[in-house]
Amino acid sequence: SGSSNLVIGPRLRSVEMLLTSDGANVGANDAAVDKSVDHRSKEQLLWMLFYASSLSQDWATCLNCTEEIMKGSLSLDREGNYTVISRVFALLQCRRPSTAQELIRILISKLMTMRSSIDSNSVSRPSAELMLVLVQLYNVDAYLLQERNLDHTGGKDTLSNFTHSTNKSLSTIVPQVDASSSLWIELQILVANNQGVALILEGDSVGALGCFRKATQLLQSLISNDRKGLQHLPWLLIPTSFNLSLVLLRDGHLEESARSWLLARKYLPYW
Repeated sequence: SGSSNLVIGPRLRSVEMLLTSDGANVGANDAAVDKSVDHRSKEQLLWMLFYASSLSQDWATCLNCTEEIMKGSLSLDREGNYTVISRVFALLQCRRPSTAQELIRILISKLMTMRSSIDSNSVSRPSAELMLVLVQLYNVDAYLLQERNLDHTGGKDTLSNFTHSTNKSLSTIVPQVDASSSLWIELQILVANNQGVALILEGDSVGALGCFRKATQLLQSLISNDRKGLQHLPWLLIPTSFNLSLVLLRDGHLEESARSWLLARKYLPYW
């Protein structure tokens, strides 16, 4: 079908986001106090290898790193959540959505409990909410990777419900972040793109087109406001522009489809 040719979308690198949050200083947070110096050094090296291998798209090494890190991490602390989220990312990149979903279900439950137990004015709350949004985005990815197993019966396990939950969680962060921040805009782009793919799979071409337009418009604003915009282009611009161009082409908007893709294709060398 035409929908099967869509790019599921860019997948935010977990470490890229989490290592910039207040609680995710690998090897230097409270949970690391009881660890030996050798253990912390090994863990730091594994995180560096994880990040380097994700940049080089060596997903097998990414997955192996998370397995080694998890062996020495405490399962109930915040550091454990970061590690499991990174493992989910690696599993999805290795096309293992079923295994990723098992971890995602546990994480969503844990993070929702964590969010509700943290005071709204606590500095830890934005970190918990960002983690929840990221895991919910990964949840949508996992279901999209299993297109033939989607629940179209109106039950809870539908892409519409998952994308709605992600959007709702994202909206709760609005008062706590700078609306012009790159991370905030990137998350909006990811949610809009996922909504578009979900709507295409449900047969709503008009709704999907609106979502893909929104994603590309947000991306253009990100690029125009960020002198270092090229660092976002490879993993954000190409997939979102491809999806927009493909739906425009399918619906007969040939000129607009060509303009959209020609604007994006000059960045293909960075892909």
